[in-house]
Amino acid sequence: MAKFVTFFLLCFSLLSAEIIESRKLEEVLNHIEPDAWVFFDIDDTVIESELQWGRSKWYFYEVQKLMDQGLDNTTAQKKFYPSWVEAQKICPIRTPEPITVDLVRKVQERCDATMGLTARHLIAIETTLDQLASLSIDFKTSCLAQIPQIDFEEPIDYKGGVFFITDFNKKGKVLRQLLEKSENRPSKIVFIDDGLHHLVSAEKELADLDVEFVGVHYTKTFERPFNSEIAERESLFK
Repeated sequence: MAKFVTFFLLCFSLLSAEIIESRKLEEVLNHIEPDAWVFFDIDDTVIESELQWGRSKWYFYEVQKLMDQGLDNTTAQKKFYPSWVEAQKICPIRTPEPITVDLVRKVQERCDATMGLTARHLIAIETTLDQLASLSIDFKTSCLAQIPQIDFEEPIDYKGGVFFITDFNKKGKVLRQLLEKSENRPSKIVFIDDGLHHLVSAEKELADLDVEFVGVHYTKTFERPFNSEIAERESLFK
């Protein structure tokens, strides 16, 4: 009997979690419920540079150049990150789709809480909030007013309805701690991110918490080729 119960619970857990792929953000609305918590990634989900310079792909291109010079990945990212933040302060930005701002507002109206969840570092907080405001995206109106203490080796902050966790923390682990320590849990988590590994991490971490999980792998920005030569010409750091 015990084996049967374990098998049943395992099957239930698997049935209550899924990751879907979508190039249209409006498909998120099919998964929104009133008591859900919804998390939007920032880069390549609600924000992207209008130029080749300043894009996420430009960031990883520059990091790879440093790694080719002998730096390990973590050191290369830490070395280049301040330059990327400075670029974000001045590069023109847009939403990946014309519908993005309206879609975020619709989600905010239909669920219990809507927040940002980004791997951006703490030094990018004010720049990020300024960027979101310039696009009329405001997570403060729909976020959790209070959150429990979340502890990791790398610093984490929560400001303007956005979790800033840095690349060295797993988004899934942050979501797990948030749910484990919150007095009132939602019945469902919806997480939209262009990074599949973040969604897989979240699905794994939440599997035993009795919360339905839907990860939306947003691929719209994948359709836009990156041109490093154009990015080099557009750079204002030269």
